[in-house]
Amino acid sequence: MDVLMCISLLRCFLSSRLFYLVFASLLLWLYPSYSQQIFPVSGTYRSALAVGAVGDWGDPLTWEVFQEGTWSPALVPPSRVNDVFILRGQEVRLSESAEVNSLHLFGQGESPGRKLNLQQFDLNIYGALRSIGEDLDGNWVIHPNAHPSTDWIYPEQGSLVFRGESRVVVDRSSWSGLTNYSRFMVRFNPEPGAVLTVNAAFKANAFIIESGTVYQTVNTEGTAATSTFSFNIHDSFGVGAYGSLIVRSGARLISEASAPDGQILRRTGARPAAEFIVEEDAELVLLGLRPQLEAASVQLDGRVTYLNEGVQNQQFLAKTFAESQQITTYHTLTFAGVGPKILPSELILHGDFLVEGGSVLDGGTALTLLGVEDQLIDWDGFRLTDLSVSKSGGLVRMAHDAEVMRDLSMEAGYVDFEGNRLLLNTLAVGTYRYQQGYWRNLSGLDLHHLANTLDDLNAVFPFFDDILGSPRKLRLLAHSITSNQGLSIEYLQQPGVGYGAGLIDHDGKEIVYYLHSHFVMNRTGDHEGELEVWIQGDDMVLNDLSDLRISGDGEVAHGLHRESVVQHTTLWAGRLLEFEDLSAATFTLASTEPLSILPLEWAHLSATEVDGGVQITWQSEAKEGTRFKLVRALGAGVPFDPVMDAASDSLGREGASFYFLDSLQGFSEIRVFYQLIALYEGGTVSESPVFAVTVKDSGGETTAAIFPNPYFSGPVNLIIPPRFLRGDTRLIIHDSRGKLWQDRVLESQKQVMDLAAHLAELGQGVYFFHLLNKQNSQTIKWLKKY
Repeated sequence: MDVLMCISLLRCFLSSRLFYLVFASLLLWLYPSYSQQIFPVSGTYRSALAVGAVGDWGDPLTWEVFQEGTWSPALVPPSRVNDVFILRGQEVRLSESAEVNSLHLFGQGESPGRKLNLQQFDLNIYGALRSIGEDLDGNWVIHPNAHPSTDWIYPEQGSLVFRGESRVVVDRSSWSGLTNYSRFMVRFNPEPGAVLTVNAAFKANAFIIESGTVYQTVNTEGTAATSTFSFNIHDSFGVGAYGSLIVRSGARLISEASAPDGQILRRTGARPAAEFIVEEDAELVLLGLRPQLEAASVQLDGRVTYLNEGVQNQQFLAKTFAESQQITTYHTLTFAGVGPKILPSELILHGDFLVEGGSVLDGGTALTLLGVEDQLIDWDGFRLTDLSVSKSGGLVRMAHDAEVMRDLSMEAGYVDFEGNRLLLNTLAVGTYRYQQGYWRNLSGLDLHHLANTLDDLNAVFPFFDDILGSPRKLRLLAHSITSNQGLSIEYLQQPGVGYGAGLIDHDGKEIVYYLHSHFVMNRTGDHEGELEVWIQGDDMVLNDLSDLRISGDGEVAHGLHRESVVQHTTLWAGRLLEFEDLSAATFTLASTEPLSILPLEWAHLSATEVDGGVQITWQSEAKEGTRFKLVRALGAGVPFDPVMDAASDSLGREGASFYFLDSLQGFSEIRVFYQLIALYEGGTVSESPVFAVTVKDSGGETTAAIFPNPYFSGPVNLIIPPRFLRGDTRLIIHDSRGKLWQDRVLESQKQVMDLAAHLAELGQGVYFFHLLNKQNSQTIKWLKKY
């Protein structure tokens, strides 16, 4: 059932009973003889024991049954269709699990006595749980208080289990939370889609919502009071936090609780519960404007929905007890209803944030995105004080423009902005910090109120080129920036490469080609100092580092060329310019290397497994001077590595068809991907579609290999041939600085697999793997980018 429909129906049902219940409760307290009388119906059971006696639930001698207006000895014990009354001074004991419709326990007076010994069994209730008393004439009447001074339902190993269809299971007119010594577990396990309403405070040792929906009311029969879940107060269970409420996967708790009318959960008026858990795929729906929850441990692994249909601000879950946990961490968070919600000062999310209705008010909020799961932030009007992204895995998707008014910390992880913009430091007092991670599909970055100095900590912007599948960080360096300056940066992703057509840079170098994807930068303010612009170019294929530089999009870039540098294994192309140059200024990666490039029509591309490797065949009308390059990826998602670079006249040829044998060895049952690149002397490059072949068995002796190489993310595959697994091979791993990481003897593939599982934990850098034995040796170079 839809949450909103469920809530509307329940509220109508409860409000229609309000006058009657208030009137009945008043009569009950003031004039017991006028209390709500209960009349037995055919099939009703009552205990038939001597005062102080104990009978077994399954023994018919324990019971009398009401038939045709009279009570008579029972022939069988009660079942789920029967109401049961356990009377003053009498106790019934379970020797196995049992069923009942509604259960009535005598709770009037000073010593009603123990009522129900569950032992370790379940009493499955298909009706309601009620307390009863007697009027002056000895008739049964509804009694408002469950008895406070006796553990009249015990022990904690047994359970009352509410099953069946939708209904009210406890009501304020016939139950209360005064059962201070309650020693039993309560489990809610109704039919799928059923709603069990808790309309009175309820005390036990533990509550578990196993299925369906439990609806916790704020009962307005007299003084408004939340139907709080609370726990045994006896010090034998400890003097601190005690008791747990768990919402199991697939179940839901809806709560009207709101201060000052009471909490969702507590042990006593001054002590918290031990734990409150919403499991994965479970849901907590909060309707109160000021919901409170008192527990020493709060674990919200499922969905939490704040639903507000009013005009006042709905606040987040809070606590008031010193021993209670401050509630800051959520998995999935949903806002529903037309009413406003105000964010807390600290919010940590491991899952989605979905705003389905109502306005969202910033509360000086610092939002942190954590964890390894994909996250969707679907908030139209995203605007908060601080944001920190520290993801060890998964992807954050931003469905709308995002404004971070003060501090943004990019610590780790991928953020996909899905074509939206990011606005930073609109309050003019914030900072931006970058450590790791990337931004994908960010259409624009608006930097308000730049810091006085731009450096590697506060001015590295981790754009990502999705067309080329490579990082494209932008790094800015500047000093003594005057106040009230800003920058607007856009990264326009466009396929392909442009050719210089006579572009000559300011140092006299000819720009041969440049990437169509480019940055566009504009300034706000009137600062006129120098600015260094650096663009990451790790994926560029270069003959020499000096070939790489920055150009404009089809034009010479503003400023002067800075020599490319490698810094911490990252390749940067640089440009020195003035702030005043930043008016629709474009910047992209370019090369001064004279390449032979020709656009070709690719036809009859094929890759066929043959003896000795894979036969590559293609057709083109390549003219004199054309060069072909072949790149290969050993599996889906694996970076391409060069295989062949040759002039067209040096390749095998028959008419317009070219042939090349890729001597792939040592692999079986692997999908291999290829792509051809044609380079023409006149100034253009042509890339073929990617094509593939499944290699069943390439035969030969496998060479040691590690991939992906270079490494960006995901699992690491380490291939060690059998000739290195005979117990006499040393594996030595060290980095480019000479630091030794491993020196071990290899004996089995299990060792190799265990080692590979930990390679992703190594830091960025270049690593060398040396395999040595008496007959063989091999060295692998591995570049770990991230």
